[in-house]
Amino acid sequence: MADLSFLREATPGNATLIICLPDGNTQIIKHLNLEMIQSKCPTLADAFELQEGDPIFTFEQISSHAVIGLLRYIGLGDYTMCEGMLDGDGSRSLLLHLQVAELAQIFQVENLRSQAYLKIQIDTELGCSTGEVLNDLCEGIRFLYSMLPYAADLKNLIAHYCVSCFIYHRLGENEAFRQTVYEAPSFARDLCQASLRAGFEAEGATQIIGLPVCEDPSHCVNGAREDFSCYLHTDYMTSFVKDINSVRFRWNQIYR
Repeated sequence: MADLSFLREATPGNATLIICLPDGNTQIIKHLNLEMIQSKCPTLADAFELQEGDPIFTFEQISSHAVIGLLRYIGLGDYTMCEGMLDGDGSRSLLLHLQVAELAQIFQVENLRSQAYLKIQIDTELGCSTGEVLNDLCEGIRFLYSMLPYAADLKNLIAHYCVSCFIYHRLGENEAFRQTVYEAPSFARDLCQASLRAGFEAEGATQIIGLPVCEDPSHCVNGAREDFSCYLHTDYMTSFVKDINSVRFRWNQIYR
């Protein structure tokens, strides 16, 4: 369980957070100060409901690390300040930072979202100078395209990272990455567009353009497909494939 010692620095209150984890377990955090939450995240504070006289709010199907990251921001002003306490490898977890960004979006905390974006930017820049792929890259991509469909800045950032490190990190040989591209046509499109913006000068551009993409939405795996409903429509899926094919055509016209 993640360390919650930072909460002891705050004046205790009577609010309770219940976190229903994806694995079916439940984590309960008691004695939270609702006034402190109100000062940094009023939308969350307003979501608490009185039950037997005490304010309670329940998170459903979410990582406890992301929720605790939100609490760190509320209590400390920076959700990464005590990140080393997040069960080990949170420092370069793309998925964790994206989950925090989602909470920031849901609860309308722009400063927290900016922190998450900056952390992802720093980690992708560091990743470009090392031989190691970002932790849970594929899981992060799946989460990004299913839960944050309109986060164009984050999508561009991850696509640029993947294009820049495609050869160095051997992403073209990574079966999990290839499967993620195949199952998420909009991610494949963003990869192609990132290559196009780079003038196809990045190493591996030909391999990126040639990555196979699923054209049948019924074959997309749950969680990796375009889960936001409009993208499940065949017309939208077809337009994605056309976008990719148009980039491939331009590549052929210029370089072959």
